[in-house]
Amino acid sequence: MSNEHRKHPLANCEECPLYLEPGPVLGIGPEGAVKVAVVGEAPGFQEATVGRPFVGPSGQVMNEVLRNNDIDRKSVFVTNAVACRPPKNATPTQEAIDACNPRLMQELYEHDPEYTIAAGAVGAKALGLKGAMKNLRVGPPRRLLNPPLGIDTLVVPTWHPAYALRQHDLLTTIDFDVSKINKGTQASTWQEPKRFVADTRERAMDAIADLWEMPGPFSVDIETGVDKDEVDVHADQRPLLCIGVGYKPGHVCVFAEEMMHDEQVMYLLGKLFREKPLIMHNGKSDVAGMFPKMGPVNLVYDTMLEHYVLDERTGGHGLEILGIELLGVPPWKDMVKPYLAKGAAKNFADIPRHLLYRYNAIDCDVTLRLHYMLWDQLQWQDRTKAHDHMVRAANQLVYPEMDGIAFDMPYSMELTEDLQSQIAEVEAEINKLVGQEVNPRSTQQLLKLFTARGWHIPSSTKSKSGLTTGAKELLAARIEGRYDDHPDALAFLDLLMKARDLSKDDGTYVRGMQLRAVDHGDHHRIHTTYTLHVATTGRLSSKDPNLQNIKNKPYLRRQFVARPGNIFLSGDYSQVEGRVIAVLSGDQYLGDLFRNTERDIFDEISNSMYGKLIKEKRTLLKSFFYGLSYGRTAHGIAGDPKFNLSFTEADVQLEAFKDLIPGVLDWQEQTWQTVQDQGYLETTFGRRRHFPLITNRNKDEVRKEALAFLPQSTASDICLRSFTHMSPELRVNYGHEGQIRLTIHDAIVTEVLQAREAEMQADMRYYMELSGNDWSYEQGSNVPFQVAFKRGTSWDQLD
Repeated sequence: MSNEHRKHPLANCEECPLYLEPGPVLGIGPEGAVKVAVVGEAPGFQEATVGRPFVGPSGQVMNEVLRNNDIDRKSVFVTNAVACRPPKNATPTQEAIDACNPRLMQELYEHDPEYTIAAGAVGAKALGLKGAMKNLRVGPPRRLLNPPLGIDTLVVPTWHPAYALRQHDLLTTIDFDVSKINKGTQASTWQEPKRFVADTRERAMDAIADLWEMPGPFSVDIETGVDKDEVDVHADQRPLLCIGVGYKPGHVCVFAEEMMHDEQVMYLLGKLFREKPLIMHNGKSDVAGMFPKMGPVNLVYDTMLEHYVLDERTGGHGLEILGIELLGVPPWKDMVKPYLAKGAAKNFADIPRHLLYRYNAIDCDVTLRLHYMLWDQLQWQDRTKAHDHMVRAANQLVYPEMDGIAFDMPYSMELTEDLQSQIAEVEAEINKLVGQEVNPRSTQQLLKLFTARGWHIPSSTKSKSGLTTGAKELLAARIEGRYDDHPDALAFLDLLMKARDLSKDDGTYVRGMQLRAVDHGDHHRIHTTYTLHVATTGRLSSKDPNLQNIKNKPYLRRQFVARPGNIFLSGDYSQVEGRVIAVLSGDQYLGDLFRNTERDIFDEISNSMYGKLIKEKRTLLKSFFYGLSYGRTAHGIAGDPKFNLSFTEADVQLEAFKDLIPGVLDWQEQTWQTVQDQGYLETTFGRRRHFPLITNRNKDEVRKEALAFLPQSTASDICLRSFTHMSPELRVNYGHEGQIRLTIHDAIVTEVLQAREAEMQADMRYYMELSGNDWSYEQGSNVPFQVAFKRGTSWDQLD
C-alpha cells in the first residue's frame, strides 16, 4: 500500500486489521499546546458517523468529569488509540494499536499536553503503559517510559468512561483520577518511620513497659509465613513472623520473629493489646493471626472499614492503594516483591528479616496515619456508627472462621467419582448426537462445530474472534428463537449445558472444596473467610471458599456435616426484607399482615386479591411479594415460563397486588426521588449507597438497585447485629458443645450437642428476634420479626 492510500500519512494502515472499517476519526481540539489531552480506545458508532471522537454517551460522561474538575472541554485535545471503528465495537487488537501509534504520537507531539488522560486499557497500552487498569490508575500521574522524541507528558490512567455507563460506581473513580491533574505533582511529605526492633526478651520487655505508659490507640500489623491476601490458608494457621506497633506517627516498634516464640513476651503483649485500643487494616485477619499466641485482642478501629464506610464501592480499600493515593507513600511493597516467587504461594518467610521488619513498620505507620485522616472524615460526616457496627461484627466473625465446619471427605471423594461418571455419559451422548468427538470445554471445537452445522454463534466484544459459546450468550440466543429451526442444535445445547453444570459442580464445589479442606486428624474442616467490605449493599460475603454461594443442590451441601453426636440448627428470618419494607414504608396492609402472626401471609394476600384462598396462585404471589425489594415488573413475570401468563394477565394481577400496598408504592417513589436529589441513600445502620451517574440508559437499572438497597442492606445488618450479640454469649454458655458455624445474609447456622438442641434453639430465637424487634421499635413501628428453624446432621437437611 502506498502512502497516498493511507487514511493518515503516518499510520501504517497496510499493517492494520481495521483498514477496511469506518474511519479515520482523528483527534480534535485547539491548535498548539494544551494542558490536557484525552486518549481513548477507538471510535464508537456515533463517533464514526460524525467523524469526531468522544461525542457519544461515553463522551458525555467524560465531559461531566472534566467539568466537575474545572477543566474546560473546549481547551482539551481528544483522540483515540486507533482511528478506525472495530467491527461490533470489539476491543482493538495490539496490531491495530501498533499500526496507528505513529499517528497518535504525532498528534500528541503537535499539541504537547502537560497531562494526558489514558481512558481505558487500550489508551494506556498505546502510551506504553503495561498492566491491569486497577493497578495502573493507582498513584500520581506518571511519565512515559522511552517516549518518542519531543513528547513529554504526565499520564493519568483511568477507566474508560464507557464502563461507567454499565457500572456507574466507576464514575467516582474516574473523577478521582482526573482530579489528580489539578492537585499537581507535589512531592509527598511522608517520610519512612523510625523503627525500633525488639529482637531480645530484654528489649521486648522494655518496649512493652514503655507502651503501657502511652494512652493509645496503637496501630498493629502482623506478618505471617504466607501472604494473607493471596493464599487460601486461614490466618490462625499461619506462623507469625513479626508484630509491629505504631505508637505515634513516624514511630514504630517491631517485635521480631524470635519474640513470636517467647511465651512470656506473647502473654504480656496480649495483655497490652486487650487493654489498649488497637487500629488495624483488615483487622479481622490480624486478630485471628495473633489468637493462637495471645487470645482475643481489643480491635477498636479498622482503617479498611473506615474507608469502606466513606466509599462503599468494590475494591480500592487495600492498605497500599490507600497509602499511595491518600498519603503519597511510594509503593513500599516493591521492596519485598523480588523475594516473592511469581506464580506460586507468596511466602513472606522468604523475605530477609531486615526488609520484612522495614516493610512491617511502614504498614503500621501508614495504618496509623490513615486512621487519623479517615476518622476525622467519619466524625465530620457523622458516619462512625456504621464503622463501629462492622468492627464489633469483625471481632466476632473471627470465631466461626477459626472453628470452621466439618467436611465429609470420604463422601466428597465418592461424589467426585460419581460426577466424573455422569460427565463422561453426557459427553458420550453429545458425541453420538453430532456423530463426532467434541470436547465441550474447547471453545475452538465448539465454534468449528457450530459453523459447520450452520448454527447461530452469538457475538462477543470480549473474544478476539468477536464470537462466543458462553452459556449466558447461548441461553439468550435460545430465548430469542435462534435455534428454533434446528432441533439438533436445541438437543445439543441441552446436553452442553448439562455437561457444563456437572463440570462446574465437580471442579468448584467438590474438588475445589477438597483442596481447601484442612486435615484435623480424625476429620477435615473447611475454614471460610467472611468479608465485610466487598458488597456495595453492605451484605456479608465469604471467600476461600465462598460458602454463601454453594449451589442449593442436596448432593453438594451433603459434604458439610455436624460432628457425631451433634446437630445443625438453622435460624432463618421469615420474610425479613418484606418486614423491613413494612417498617420503612409504614404501609398499613403490609404491617397488618406481619402483625397477624397466626395467619400465613400468602393465604391472606390470596384472600385479599381473589376473595378466596387459591393455592395454585401461591408461587405467583410469592413472586409479587419478594419482587417488592427491586420493583419486579409485569414483563419479568410474563417472561417467566413457570407462570405461563401473557403480559396483559401479568400486568392486571401485579396491579391488583400493588393496589393493596399504596404505602409501599409511595415510599418507593420517595426513595427514588431521594436518589435523584442527593445522589445516595443511607440506612438506619449508617451505610450509604451512592448513585453518581444516572442517565436515560441506566436509569431503570439504577432504580432497581436503589429500591433493593435499603431492605437488603438493613435485613443483612439486622442479622449481623444478632450474630454479634449472640456469638460471645454462646461461647460462654456452651463452650465446645455449641457454636456458630455459618451466617448467610438472613440466617445463622449453629452446631450443638443434640442433648442441648432445645436450649440452643431458644437462645437463637431470643437473640435473632430481639435484634429485629428492637430495630422495628427504634423506627417507631411494632412490626414483629420472626425466625423459623430447621435441623439436620448435614447442611442439605437444612434446605
